[in-house]
Amino acid sequence: MRTSREEHYAQMARLVSTRSTCLRRHVGGVLVDAAGRGLATGYNGVARGQPHCNEHDPFHETGYPHACASAFAASGERLDECEALHAEQNALLQCRDTDAIAVAYVTTFPCVSCVKLLLGT
Repeated sequence: MRTSREEHYAQMARLVSTRSTCLRRHVGGVLVDAAGRGLATGYNGVARGQPHCNEHDPFHETGYPHACASAFAASGERLDECEALHAEQNALLQCRDTDAIAVAYVTTFPCVSCVKLLLGT
């Protein structure tokens, strides 16, 4: 049976999340236009050119020499110390025409800042 468009993009967002370089959470997002065509994808991770938080080094005390200050904090704590861009932010950066965005499929609830960015498209 053919999957629905919604399920297709939800599955795609889950797949994209596997590219995340964040130690705390893996999030993926897909932006889609009104005709149901995918426009861009994004996952959470540090800015382009920066060392990834999840780069492993067995000789480092934590095993992750590039981990941000909040990488091992409890859930919901020290969130502002995370250096990762959000999946929604990265997807928006990859999108050629943000005015064409009709739907965003994201693997978790977007934060208030990302909701504002998406609503502005």
